[in-house]
Amino acid sequence: MNLKEMMETDCFNNVLELKKFLIEHKKSGRLFYLCDMATLNIEEEFELYFYISKSPNNIEGAFPILRSVFEDQPNEEKLKRLYASYYDTPVVPEHNYFQRLSVFKGSEWVWLYDNQKLEAF
Repeated sequence: MNLKEMMETDCFNNVLELKKFLIEHKKSGRLFYLCDMATLNIEEEFELYFYISKSPNNIEGAFPILRSVFEDQPNEEKLKRLYASYYDTPVVPEHNYFQRLSVFKGSEWVWLYDNQKLEAF
């Protein structure tokens, strides 16, 4: 996905308005992306995740958890269930996967993400 494609939806008046929208929703955790939105070129591709549905590109690089659930420090079994539910799959990554994930804390949602998968994108 890139900003140019998003602008073609005619939902935003200009790129600055779109970037502001994306930044605000990332702060809440309703959206997640790894790139620096302030310096992102309009045609530069980036992976965008939504808290209510998996990535349209099927890249399993991040998944959300409600902040209150995260603060209760979920164990690996709960993380596996949350991952499987978000990606609608019975297959979950290997055992060490959940220990090596990075964390982005939004005000409503927390994202666990795999730096290696997302940086490769």
